Amino acid sequence: MKDENLSILLFGSGGREHAVAWKLSQSTRVDKIYVLPGNGGTETLRKTENVSHVDIKDHAALINFIENSKVDFVVPCAEGPLVDGITVVLVAAGIKCFGPSKKVAELEGSKAFFHAFTKKYQIQTAQAHVFNKCQEALDFLDTIDYRVVVKASGLTSSKGVIVCTDKASAKNAVKKTMLDEVWNSSGEIIIIEEYLTGEEFTVTAVSDGEHFRVLSSVRDYKTLYRDDQGPNTGGIGSHAPYQVTVEALAEIEETILKKTIAGMGEDVGFLNVGIILSFTGPKVIDYDVRLGDPETQAILPLLKTDLAEILLAGVQNSLGNVEIVISQEFCVSVVLCGEGYPGKGSVGKLITIADGIAESTIFHGGTVRQNGKFYTTKGRVMQVTAIGPTLKDAANDSYSSIKHIKFDGMRFRDDIGAVVK
Repeated sequence: MKDENLSILLFGSGGREHAVAWKLSQSTRVDKIYVLPGNGGTETLRKTENVSHVDIKDHAALINFIENSKVDFVVPCAEGPLVDGITVVLVAAGIKCFGPSKKVAELEGSKAFFHAFTKKYQIQTAQAHVFNKCQEALDFLDTIDYRVVVKASGLTSSKGVIVCTDKASAKNAVKKTMLDEVWNSSGEIIIIEEYLTGEEFTVTAVSDGEHFRVLSSVRDYKTLYRDDQGPNTGGIGSHAPYQVTVEALAEIEETILKKTIAGMGEDVGFLNVGIILSFTGPKVIDYDVRLGDPETQAILPLLKTDLAEILLAGVQNSLGNVEIVISQEFCVSVVLCGEGYPGKGSVGKLITIADGIAESTIFHGGTVRQNGKFYTTKGRVMQVTAIGPTLKDAANDSYSSIKHIKFDGMRFRDDIGAVVK
């Protein structure tokens, strides 16, 4: 496989895909980046072209596009196609993919599978019980006396997690998830987990099926309101690195990452591991079998190593020869969301961006570009990202830039990076 003049196809339409395309566009190895379907931000990147005329579920049309466009390999950034098994389809057609198989993608697609996996490979996580009948779940809650978290087993864009304060709220969460069908089939099976306390963060790694490298630790802010209050979202901001001790990171690599990568077999791709440092040691909260969103938007600006080199080594099973170099600075990324998020959010709102954001990079998450102007298309609209020598400096630059962006219903958390504005 060639290692220069590369043509790469990304799947997805959010801020993560914009950040990945942005980073790849800086590589001298890359000639062309396609993003299917992409967004208003990816449309403006150099070397980059949105692909809106191909349906990812039309496998024949997709393969035809890849072959005609001479794409060298595909990176399925979004979780949906991975869980649906897109890598199996493409590999069977002789197309290189940087992403795991459908089986391994179940680590993210099914929390029931996640718990079976962690039990099999003796990876520490929360005590959990799986239910497919609502009454059995309600009866179980009457037998315990500890706080719990109720999770829909299937994909919910990280929104199907309800932290319960007491037994009554836990029962309401079970009924909402299983009976109200807010997550459709994703809520047919639920997990009731013990509530864990401790420092919570994410470790992002990359694997070629044999070797793995850690990219960064990162803090993902999940709740809608400041001080970690309000409903869960798909992520409302992030900062990197999240500072933990060298000893803790070494323990995470040894007791969690090595065991997880071994359990994944020869599958390649990114691994986003939600971690909580409990009083008994690090435990896994969840897995993403791809780059996280919004974590990616805080990690990639700090990455000094050519991202194309990392991806290429992954598909060639030579990651052991790649040195990952990360900036010693800090990065803060703040999500601007529309009114109504984490519901549908505002759509069709004109976005104005004035001068004065030179110190920040904007990653578009839910925008479309029409006649040279940007409009909102979904809840998480864009992410304002800045780098600084300290976490405070990075946060200050990000929040200063936000003052120059406006759209109706715009809102954001004011404590990303622990800086209150």
